[in-house]
Amino acid sequence: MSDDFLNQEAFQELSRKVAEAHETLGMSIMGQQAQIDPSTGDVVLMTAALVRKTAFENVTADLDTRRAVQRIAAEEAQSALDKRVEQYTKAIEEGRILDVLTGQDQLVHCSHERIHEGLCLDCHEEVTSET
Repeated sequence: MSDDFLNQEAFQELSRKVAEAHETLGMSIMGQQAQIDPSTGDVVLMTAALVRKTAFENVTADLDTRRAVQRIAAEEAQSALDKRVEQYTKAIEEGRILDVLTGQDQLVHCSHERIHEGLCLDCHEEVTSET
């Protein structure tokens, strides 16, 4: 390829990063080739890689980890939503919902009576000496 069509330094850097990404997945690069698509002028990088036994394990383990993290995040989000619904329900029962919705009252209405090491045990808000 001539320099007119492709920046060789940029291509070498891209090739190196692609090789590193493949190695991280457990593959060994056997060869790389770049071609220019005549219809679009886009550069196409073709990579031949040997897939080692660990590649599949690396990919599936990563997917399992991601699924576990997503499951935990979903459970935490659901828990936070359930807590928020409880707080809105309590505000409705106490007749404070309009004040809460207009920002004149806080959603969590707590007297901070049970404080341990600067944290309210009832509403879990951090309480300083100024609060």
